[in-house]
Amino acid sequence: MAASSGRIIAFTDDDCYVTPGYAAHLVAAFDEPRLGYLTGKVQQYDPRFARTAINERSEPYELRPYGYVRTGRVLGANMAFRREVLEAIGGFDLEFGSGARFPAEDCDAAARASAAGWAGRYVPEVVVQHDHRRDLAEARTVHSSYDLGRGAYHMKLISQSGTRLAGVRGWLELPYRVFRRPTTLRGELAGAWGWWRLNWTQRRSRR
Repeated sequence: MAASSGRIIAFTDDDCYVTPGYAAHLVAAFDEPRLGYLTGKVQQYDPRFARTAINERSEPYELRPYGYVRTGRVLGANMAFRREVLEAIGGFDLEFGSGARFPAEDCDAAARASAAGWAGRYVPEVVVQHDHRRDLAEARTVHSSYDLGRGAYHMKLISQSGTRLAGVRGWLELPYRVFRRPTTLRGELAGAWGWWRLNWTQRRSRR
C-alpha cells in the first residue's frame, strides 16, 4: 500500500490468476462515486481439489453503508478499495489476516469501510481463479482457522459502538452456522475469547 500510487488498490493472493478484462472491469466499477470497495468472483482453478475459499456467484450484490458485512461476502483473494477509504480506516488491522492471530482481514476492513459510510459491491465480472491445491484435510484445517477469525471479527464488531448492531446480528446467526457445521462453535468461541483477551491486555498496557 505504501509503495503504490494509484487511486484504487486491488488485492489478490499469490495462488490466484487474474483473468482477461479483470483490470478494466475493476476500474469501471469505481466510476460509481459512493463505491468504496468491491469484491469479485473467485473461481475454482483446478476441480481436483477441495472447493474452498471461492465465490462463483453470477449475480451482483450490494454491501450497504452502515450494514453488516457477513464473513465470506468479501474475499481477500479478489478485493479492491479506493485509496482514500483505506487511508480513512487506517489500513488493515495487523491482528487480522493470513499469518496473524485471526484470519479475517478482508471482512474486517470492509466492515470498517461500511461503518464509515462507504458502499461495497460484489462485481462478478472482476474474476480471478484460485489455484489453492488443498485436499479435503487441508480444507478442514483452513475452515477451522476461518472459524477463529470469524469469532474474533464478531467480537470486535460488538465491542465498538459504531458496529455493535452488526456484531449482534453476526452472533445471532451463530446457531445457523453451527447447524451447518457443528465444529464451528468451538472455533468461533475461541476466536471471540482470544480477541477480547488481546484487546483487554492492550488497553491495560496503555493505562
